[in-house]
Amino acid sequence: RGVEARIAVTSGTMIISEEESLFSRLERWRVHVRTRLLEAMPDADASLVTGMLFGGYDGIDHQTVQDFSATGIVHILSVSGAHIALVAGAVFWIMRRLSITEKCSALVACMVMLLYGIICGFSPPVSRSVIMGLIGMAAIGMGRMSQASHALSLAVLGMLIWEPRSLFDISFQLSVGCTAGLLFIYPLLSQSLHKVLPAYAISALSTTLSAQLAVLPLLSWYFGFFSLISLVANIVVVPLLEGVILLGLTGVVIAVGFPDISHALFVLASMLTGAAVEINRVLTKFPFGSVALSGMGKGTCFVFYLSLFWFLCASGKEKY
Repeated sequence: RGVEARIAVTSGTMIISEEESLFSRLERWRVHVRTRLLEAMPDADASLVTGMLFGGYDGIDHQTVQDFSATGIVHILSVSGAHIALVAGAVFWIMRRLSITEKCSALVACMVMLLYGIICGFSPPVSRSVIMGLIGMAAIGMGRMSQASHALSLAVLGMLIWEPRSLFDISFQLSVGCTAGLLFIYPLLSQSLHKVLPAYAISALSTTLSAQLAVLPLLSWYFGFFSLISLVANIVVVPLLEGVILLGLTGVVIAVGFPDISHALFVLASMLTGAAVEINRVLTKFPFGSVALSGMGKGTCFVFYLSLFWFLCASGKEKY
């Protein structure tokens, strides 16, 4: 509402000052960034890009949110693990191309993740993503990627010690479940699909299936449906939106020194955003895009995960 003040309470007194906090400064900076976006793209695109870059649904068209929910990619509209991984991966890749050592590249990626988390306000999903990202980058820098399951356990334990009630939070459950699916199911699925699919489609398809299989009981319990069209959306729409995120963040970083280049990047991001929204809208029109699921009971969940565990053991005895 534009009212900013800091309140300090001591015994019997209250002092109100106009001193700005870090978060109020960041909020004003985000408003400035959105203004720059509005100079290069329509209001609808600017709201969507702002939400993807910094979180929040302010100004995003309700129909667009529904369409992204229907195709199972609504997570891309708010800062989450996908964003942190994308930013960290891009920074790490650039540093390695500059012949920087793997350890130093991982360190820089960790610093960028922390900075991005601060800019986004360290909401619970962002905090979880940054913690997992830091542990993952530390594993890369120390050459211990084979111990990814230990890193996941450490991250989950740390978050539950900090806030035990997270165990009953749907976002926490889905984040941990999807991450576990990517760690344990993805390698087997990608290897199985290698013989029947082109290389460019294997990663996206395996990623989506691995994550959704791991949390299928949760999806049935909380939402009552399973999105089939999300497989296509993750292959076609998500890469476009990931390009928007990288272009947007690059434009934000260079806006002060290179305003013209920044403006051009924002225009390109707007074009990709419009294309992604329209393609996703078409995908929602496909018949049988989602399958209704009845909520799984405890017994059904036990049988499902037992079967999934048996499949993992049978498919990769050396690993498991």
